[in-house]
Amino acid sequence: MKSIVMQYIDNIHVFSDEGDKRFMERSLEVLYESPDYFGAGIEIERSMKTAKLGLMRLVFDDFKEEMEIIAPQYGLELEKEAVYYSYEEKQHDKFYDTYSTYPGLNYVVKKAKFKEGSLQMWFRIEVEHNLYAGITLFDTELLSQDGKQKGYQVDNITENLIDEATQYLDRDVMTSSDWWFTWCYPNGKHQDDYYDDVPDFRHMNQCAINLVDRQYRKNFVRNAVKVFEEHILKYLR
Repeated sequence: MKSIVMQYIDNIHVFSDEGDKRFMERSLEVLYESPDYFGAGIEIERSMKTAKLGLMRLVFDDFKEEMEIIAPQYGLELEKEAVYYSYEEKQHDKFYDTYSTYPGLNYVVKKAKFKEGSLQMWFRIEVEHNLYAGITLFDTELLSQDGKQKGYQVDNITENLIDEATQYLDRDVMTSSDWWFTWCYPNGKHQDDYYDDVPDFRHMNQCAINLVDRQYRKNFVRNAVKVFEEHILKYLR
């Protein structure tokens, strides 16, 4: 029964990509033929959610492996204390049940020192829906908005903080927004938009699906790190 439903779902994807909405509607009708078919569809949906979460973690594992090679060159150290929105946290199992849980990978820019000793400059690779990376500002002493967590992002990056940060990051690349000094997608684009060559883990575009292939994923991550070097890391002072 599940194989029948999966076959129909495969057909839905193929024909919806070709713009044949009428076929998609007819294919969906199979789910309404019986409670068993509908239940099978739900089980498939749950399995795919788990599979997509697993794929995201594999991608971050590969980024961690690739970053080990270049981190010393840029004075980066893997952040292990705050583990703030780390992709390894259990909370990200709910990624597809909410807007986003922002799984990511954090590295401390070790040479960056601010007047306020609790501030840290981070290089962070993150998934909101799409994957991107950039330089952020984190306060190890700041309490979260609910007061339950010690260590929180600095949402208000003032001009004074930007002035301090220019000792460690070229001002020309700063486009401060929220807790980000600067950021870019793995294709080098800085404008917030949808790109076919950037994985979208929310909607699982073709770029994200292709990451299932281990060699493709390794190559993608390797090239993405090179882009992050070219557009962000090389501007660290």
